[in-house]
Amino acid sequence: MTLHRGATLQCSRGSYVIENPLFEGGMGRLYIGRSSEGKKVVIKEPKILGAEEDSIRIEKLKVEGQILSSIAHRNIVRYIDSRDDGNMYFLVIEFILGKTFKEVYNGNPAEETLAKQYIVKILRTLSYLHNLNIIHRDIKPENIMLSKNNLVVIDFGGAKQGYMQAPLSFGHTVVGTPGWSAPEQFAGIATPRCDIYGVGAILFFLLTGSPPKLSMKADGSIDSPRKLNPKISPEIEQVIFRAMSTDPSKRYQIADDMISAIQGHTLVNAPFIFCRGSKYNVTQRLTIGRQPNCKIVIEDQMCYVGRHHADVYLENGKYWIEDMNSKNGTFIYREGQFQQIKKSQLHDGDLVALCYKKDKGPYITLTFKQGN
Repeated sequence: MTLHRGATLQCSRGSYVIENPLFEGGMGRLYIGRSSEGKKVVIKEPKILGAEEDSIRIEKLKVEGQILSSIAHRNIVRYIDSRDDGNMYFLVIEFILGKTFKEVYNGNPAEETLAKQYIVKILRTLSYLHNLNIIHRDIKPENIMLSKNNLVVIDFGGAKQGYMQAPLSFGHTVVGTPGWSAPEQFAGIATPRCDIYGVGAILFFLLTGSPPKLSMKADGSIDSPRKLNPKISPEIEQVIFRAMSTDPSKRYQIADDMISAIQGHTLVNAPFIFCRGSKYNVTQRLTIGRQPNCKIVIEDQMCYVGRHHADVYLENGKYWIEDMNSKNGTFIYREGQFQQIKKSQLHDGDLVALCYKKDKGPYITLTFKQGN
């Protein structure tokens, strides 16, 4: 079935009449539709060209539908309905009357106070997602909409939840937009720190009206945004520099820490494990797993994570992580790849994966930081 003006799409919850085409991109088409109750909606269909990439486009939209149907947040575009025909998929989402950050602020910098308010809302939304082990992976001005004094994050086609994700092309899981996405994403590494980078890039854009890639140096770092807008405070400039660090271990590790920095609060300098949008002080042995009595409880319906998967602890003045005979293993990112370990010393900035598949990446990531 291909959508066209006047067609009726029957989905699992109701039917929708196609009114007008809205947008066409490389991956699919968007239409304005109306439900049987008269409510305006947006309907997404993958672009079918008769090539092997068609299945990727279908899978990408399915993943977006699966993730959106499992969440509810006032700052996230709302899932309404879907239709899965096996070899075709349609997604119905809410219609948002508004404009994107790109449309509003390109060449038109925002006041710092307003920009900070927007960024805090985005970060709180990401904190909600990260706590559900969801990484958006494509945070950029085109994917943030303003509507009736509300801010809405859209386009979850590149999102990843555990092993659930859609590859961009066969055999690859690289997702993101050059100039907006963290550099490690293009090596196939996706963690919450990638979304933090994207927020830093948006903050740069809001305050300068210019995309940060135009101010990037040869090493990937960015030049001072105050050269473009001297009204930017030195404190917020430092927030941008840290969020957009090319070294992910030097960024804010969770959204809440970036919020604290924006609000002028001093971060506690102590050894922490960062996991799913939260941080845990390593002052005692941290047990990690699905069991309710673990210090870091991982709610995992798929049961990839062990009941008592791993421990982090201090021993002889050094910090260690030890796999507790888990079925799917514990891995540390060293020398450009994830290496399975039984027991390993932790160093500042280490990235740990609970479960890992080469074709799907980490299932859940932890980060160890000895200080801020």
